[in-house]
Amino acid sequence: MYIRFDDAVEHLRKAVEVRGADWVYPHEWRTTTENTYSDLCQYAINGQPACIIGQVLFQLGLDLNKVDLFFGSVAMAFGMYHDVQVDPDAIELLQKAQDRQDDGIAWGKAVAHAIESTCSR
Repeated sequence: MYIRFDDAVEHLRKAVEVRGADWVYPHEWRTTTENTYSDLCQYAINGQPACIIGQVLFQLGLDLNKVDLFFGSVAMAFGMYHDVQVDPDAIELLQKAQDRQDDGIAWGKAVAHAIESTCSR
């Protein structure tokens, strides 16, 4: 499977439709590790999509058990799936959306910012 920039845009927009534009990742779903100083969003919890990227992975039909309770960069998350390749521009877009989500921004605004800032460079 190859994920292009336009595919990533489509799946991010679908993720917003699923949760709603005003949805914010709940603080109680975050986790902290010994190596971090901040709470981290998780891609999946108990095999179900948690963060915006987890929702994208779910839409793509990928096994969320591979990223259950996993956190890290988007590239690392997609790296868990050996049969998936992601266009570098799509990785940048997805990472920007994740970063805004991790900052506590509602998904609608996070995705809009990611698309605008990636397309305007």
